Amino acid sequence: MHLDEPLTLPAVPVTPVRAPFPVVASIVPLIGGVALWAITGSPFALLFALLGPLVALGGLIDHARSGRRQRARAEADYARALADVEAAAIERHSRERSELRARHPDVAAFALLTEQIWRAAPSGSRDLAVVGHGRRPSTTLLTGDSSRPEAERLKRETASLADAPLTVDWRAGIAVRGELSLARAVLRALVLQLCLSHTPETLRVFGAAPDEWEWMSALPHHHAEQGTRTGTDRGEGPTRIVISPADAGPAPTGVLLTWGSAASTIDPRCGVVLDVREPHDATLVIGVDRIELAVEAVSDTQARAMARVLSRRGQALFGRNEEAPPVSFSAVRNLPGVGSPGGLSVALGRDGDRSVLVDLVRDGPHAVVTGVTGSGKSELLTTWIAGLCSAYSTREVTFLLADFKGGMTFDALADLPHVTGVITDLDGDSAERAIASLRAEMRRREHDLALRGARDIADPRVELPRLVIVVDEFAALLAEHEGLHRIFADVAARGRALGMHLVLGSQRVSGAMPDALLANCPLRIALRAADSADSRAVIGDDSASRLPGGFLGSGRAFVRRAGDSGAHPVRIALTSIAELADVAASTGSQDAPRSPWLPALPAVVTLEQLRARARREQSEAGEGILLALADDPGRQRQFPIALAETGGLAVVGRGASGKSSIIALIAAQAADAIVVSDDLEAAWDTLMGAEESGLWLVDDADDLLARFPPDHAVAAADRLDRIARTGRLVVTARSLSGRLARIVDALPQRALLALSTRMDHVAAGGEGSGFRSDLSPGRGRLAAWQVQFARTEERPFPEPARVSDWHPQQLTGVVTRQTDAVANALRVRGDGFGDVRLLRQTPAASRLADIVEESQRPQILVGDGEDWLARWGLLQELRARHPLVVDADCAPELRTVAGERSLPPYARPGVGRAWLCAPVSRPVRVNLLGSAG
Repeated sequence: MHLDEPLTLPAVPVTPVRAPFPVVASIVPLIGGVALWAITGSPFALLFALLGPLVALGGLIDHARSGRRQRARAEADYARALADVEAAAIERHSRERSELRARHPDVAAFALLTEQIWRAAPSGSRDLAVVGHGRRPSTTLLTGDSSRPEAERLKRETASLADAPLTVDWRAGIAVRGELSLARAVLRALVLQLCLSHTPETLRVFGAAPDEWEWMSALPHHHAEQGTRTGTDRGEGPTRIVISPADAGPAPTGVLLTWGSAASTIDPRCGVVLDVREPHDATLVIGVDRIELAVEAVSDTQARAMARVLSRRGQALFGRNEEAPPVSFSAVRNLPGVGSPGGLSVALGRDGDRSVLVDLVRDGPHAVVTGVTGSGKSELLTTWIAGLCSAYSTREVTFLLADFKGGMTFDALADLPHVTGVITDLDGDSAERAIASLRAEMRRREHDLALRGARDIADPRVELPRLVIVVDEFAALLAEHEGLHRIFADVAARGRALGMHLVLGSQRVSGAMPDALLANCPLRIALRAADSADSRAVIGDDSASRLPGGFLGSGRAFVRRAGDSGAHPVRIALTSIAELADVAASTGSQDAPRSPWLPALPAVVTLEQLRARARREQSEAGEGILLALADDPGRQRQFPIALAETGGLAVVGRGASGKSSIIALIAAQAADAIVVSDDLEAAWDTLMGAEESGLWLVDDADDLLARFPPDHAVAAADRLDRIARTGRLVVTARSLSGRLARIVDALPQRALLALSTRMDHVAAGGEGSGFRSDLSPGRGRLAAWQVQFARTEERPFPEPARVSDWHPQQLTGVVTRQTDAVANALRVRGDGFGDVRLLRQTPAASRLADIVEESQRPQILVGDGEDWLARWGLLQELRARHPLVVDADCAPELRTVAGERSLPPYARPGVGRAWLCAPVSRPVRVNLLGSAG
């Protein structure tokens, strides 16, 4: 997963609703037992009367136990999901920390990765220096419900990255204050870090040379100061760094680095201040910002050793030692034989006074480069690529670069127009795309050759550029993705004719690289080898294993071509950042070549972008309802995909996977869209009231059906089933089960977004091998394609529920469990509303006629189910001629008291809803207490 893709917190478990006490179920056996006792006189009949309350009590206890177990399971699932998110966040932090340390190395990192000296900093990082390690904002984002303390804690902790490199713009000047020996040690580390990341061509160090700074004289960057000018150096050329003690008065022109005691005055040219108390206890001050951090300190002995390392490298690169010949890239860039037509000839370096040229076409067509860490393999690959880019145009050669060791070997090459892509990581899906992309490129080249009747790319009728695929740490790539072995073997076997060349870098080949692949790579270059067996496997003798370690052996190699009887020594030319920039500038006007590597689907696709792409490609999908951008790496294309004409689609995904956005996307395009609300009353009205001719859109259908009472859920599911089979329906769900699974089976298309577990993915209809838990919102599979669903800012507005206020007629009965509260609320509605009386306070012998004749105003009788059943005669008379209003909290009384057999419209309990049951009419949903109630 990409570091900029957010992680989603799990949804907070919902507390189960407490079941009401089954009053009627308790009373009926009690009445029956008493009646049986009255008839038979048997006291055992009274025991039967107790059965109802006991069963009801047992049901409540069982429901409570079930609720506790459900809550416990939900809490356990929530804790596991939160732990998974925390583990993913820790892993993201680890990767982010590693990438930052690789991008911003300090002196300790340079000591471990010496091949990155003078090349480690990419173009966007060379103005930054690592002042220490501490907390910094993290790119890892957490979305979702953070209402719980543990989720809020995780979100807060994830927002910052601990023990990460803290960088500053060193050109603003740096002052280090503290105990003097410690301040000097910290400043030594900063000076060395700048000298390790910048060549002497781009950086010069000036300053007084007291005893504690005498080590600086060995640096190739060091120059004796000329004059004492003040001000800011705005001229061109190398940047000047001036090392000066604090309180020393005006310093020469340049970037000022000072040190002094804790009470030292800060020179106004120092925008960055480090107050150091201990190496692990320091404060970074930039303006008003203060950050706690741990700093790096270098002793005088360590500084002298590193200065000697840089001195030897400077002597080798710039020819300051008469015994070491120049090996800069500029010295071998334009030699005779470089850039010869029909081949890929380039000079890699020198053997004494003789330049060493290799031609990937004539000496290849494929090459293997081996060497242990620190031997100069990255420098060799960089020089090789830079030389080919300088000698050949984009119409003659292009590159696809891949680095799988977590470094930044090819970062500086990404700006060259010949480079069509730089790949630094492959997960499972990316590996599959890599295989599909390379196979597609081979098919394209085969088709082009066949179309022109050519046998190979050397035919003048063919206008294809040669493609050089350079892989650093190829053995590590094969170890992680075995499926790539076949495609690379295929390229190696057929690449000569198709103009596809492999340059495979690896630390070793013995037991790590397949023999069949190695046999197709006759061009061999071996830097220092770990053992003699590996050296013999590459160049036929043990010369590479005898190369010295460290800087003495760095950049020294042996080359053996297909026609060579033995290996030839070579000192590899080192390409500086300035020389790479010069190659990029001189070739920048060339046409960009076609990429053989189709980029992955973007994380966000808008509806406008999808429409523009459909118009540009004149796609048939543009005439329908657009859904997503589909990925077809096997044909090197990405294309818009639309909703099928039948309109049937099921989308399955976990929370925050993008389901609701798909509903909004379709609703924004379909003129006949019927959007089912997540409000149950409005959803019921839409499902039971609208015609089936439109395009129905139901979001979270599984949740919708689960929230309905059982009878209403059955009716809603049957309605959706009819729509799915006779009309057009789009539903989204978190899981498929029960009635919803039958509905989805009737739909012609199914999309799978991110799901929590592999089991969920398989249960939704996906293949186990295709499960990915880290998909970004809107990313998934539709039919055979990996797709990114489009987004739109428009949101659908479902029809609201239709609920009218109830107004009494001449006589109306009200059935409610809250008799006193409802009666008082009805009286508050005003004198003109009617007379409200409680049924239990009405004389038992009262008839309806007596009640109606007592007043000319509407009469309202309020009672609970037991009151009305106890006055059965009065109830029968009222039901035959007058309406009865049943509170939505009393759904069972709709049948037992009102005698209603048909399914009423869904009414939400607890908010004053009720059903108006009039004679010879179906129940109607009303507001019992009016809009205010």
